[in-house]
Amino acid sequence: MSQQELELPQGWIETNVGIISKLLRGVSYKKDQAKKNKANNLIPILRANNFNQTFLLDDLVYLPKNLIKSEQMIQKNDIILSMSSGSKRLVGKSILATSDMNYAFGTFCGLIRPSKLIHGKLLGFFLHSAEYRNIISSLSKGSNINNLRREHIELLRFSLPPLNEQKRIVSKIDELFSKIDSTKQSLEDTKLQLEQYRQSLLKSAFEGKLTKKWREENIQNIVSNENRLKEILEKRNELWIKRNELLQKNKRKKYVKPQSPNSKNFPRLPNSWFWGSFDQVSERITVGHVGSMKNEYISSGIPFLRSQNVRTNRFEFVGMKFISKKFHNTLQKSKLEPNDVVVVRSGSVGTSCVIPLNVKDANCSDLVIIKQPHGILSKFGSYYINSIVETQIKLQKVGIALDHFNTNSVAKLPLPIPTIQEQEQIVLQIEQGFSLIQNTTKIVESSLQNLQTMKMSVLKQAFEGKLVPQDPNDEPASVLLEKIKSTKESQNTKQRRMKNVK
Repeated sequence: MSQQELELPQGWIETNVGIISKLLRGVSYKKDQAKKNKANNLIPILRANNFNQTFLLDDLVYLPKNLIKSEQMIQKNDIILSMSSGSKRLVGKSILATSDMNYAFGTFCGLIRPSKLIHGKLLGFFLHSAEYRNIISSLSKGSNINNLRREHIELLRFSLPPLNEQKRIVSKIDELFSKIDSTKQSLEDTKLQLEQYRQSLLKSAFEGKLTKKWREENIQNIVSNENRLKEILEKRNELWIKRNELLQKNKRKKYVKPQSPNSKNFPRLPNSWFWGSFDQVSERITVGHVGSMKNEYISSGIPFLRSQNVRTNRFEFVGMKFISKKFHNTLQKSKLEPNDVVVVRSGSVGTSCVIPLNVKDANCSDLVIIKQPHGILSKFGSYYINSIVETQIKLQKVGIALDHFNTNSVAKLPLPIPTIQEQEQIVLQIEQGFSLIQNTTKIVESSLQNLQTMKMSVLKQAFEGKLVPQDPNDEPASVLLEKIKSTKESQNTKQRRMKNVK
């Protein structure tokens, strides 16, 4: 008797998956036989691409029933697994069929059909254990695709408990997993509520409800809307004149009045607020460099932002590219400086952030630039853009094409404008709320990770014989294993005879 067998719990025996089950490989099919839409007498086929972080029953193909062998149909307690995947995390991923399914399995899938003499669900749990994942990770190899061979599965070592103990183990795992899953669902609900609170906070902020009390307490200090708009437009004109004077005489332009907003479909604002446009409250609206950058990037130099450096209300330095000072100076229109607001034009359309104070000199491509806002706080503008992108724009309420967020779209975008003092209060309360949301989310995410760790711990105890007590009256697994081998040999003999008859 080996040392490993001596360490097994009472009544257990060491075997492998291939002895206590049958492994079937998914069959390939001709493309002209496969259909994309379900119809009568067509059977859906599970493929490796149905194994994602969760098991997906979409992107299915369908085959006529007469082309599918009966053993390819998925039965209760069958374990379907991915035998090939571009992701090492997904190869070997499995799902247990808890009932007969009117599905077959196909290309790059395998199916483990446990012996009817064991509790098939126990084997299904084993294929979700950390021990199994570690083994599969070391076995699956490929240049671009990770593959498992038949022997990788069939030779997996498995500690077989007595049948009665198998039932007790599965019952206990089900009980504990049910409690864990219930807690997990509560945490997922909390995440959803936090997101709803975040959206509600922004909506309330830009409708004036968040700072209603502040306005009531400071009503005597609020300047009239007419005077504030006049000051904003005069400031814009002043900035334009200064910039124009720096240009060569032959390049100087005539002042163009900023675009006024069309706020027809926007909500009514508090009396001390008014609708303006980003064109009115900033030095100008411009765009990042458009053109090939293939030969311009260098290892260090002037930071060059792209859409991946702009996250919702956050500047992301990871993945930053750099250009030379000389090339930077040729791109005057797309130069960036602290407090500019940048907006993604394509991809994560409308995502916005403020250029932070520590980025003194930078340039960019594929971004709309709101240069040096003066009638609003930069953070106020960025929070507002991200807010409406999640609501009105995605619901197509403001007539802006999501596939290309351009300078004109941003310039004329209606913008609610409170006093600067009230904007400061709004930004403060948003950031306090966001900080609470962020901290709570971290706690929730940590708790979710702990729940997953608990599941792995439950499975580890189960397959070490520590989850439920052993019963000396149980029939030993060695007797059960002999029955399984005998039954399997009998079935193989019967199949050989049938082939010979044919």
